[in-house]
Amino acid sequence: MPVKTRYTVALSMIAGAALGAAAVQGVHAQAKPPVHAVAEITVTNLDAYIRKYAPLAQAGIKTLLLAVGQNVTSLEGAPAVNRVSIQQWDSPEKL
Repeated sequence: MPVKTRYTVALSMIAGAALGAAAVQGVHAQAKPPVHAVAEITVTNLDAYIRKYAPLAQAGIKTLLLAVGQNVTSLEGAPAVNRVSIQQWDSPEKL
């Protein structure tokens, strides 16, 4: 086999390995699952909650809020809270 062909084959193998490694790294970087936060809220002053807190909270998390509920059901005993919200974030750092 001529020397030029050997260099071409060797360079092709190195380039292929580098591209494969980059592709695998890209796939692993995209495989991070989202983070979910569950907030249990006990409202002691409903008027202040509705007028002050709720509008600010809704504006800040409008795109991240998955669910919010007022009728909390407990599987055991009385529920400890009267409101629950579930949020989804891209990473723990963003949470």
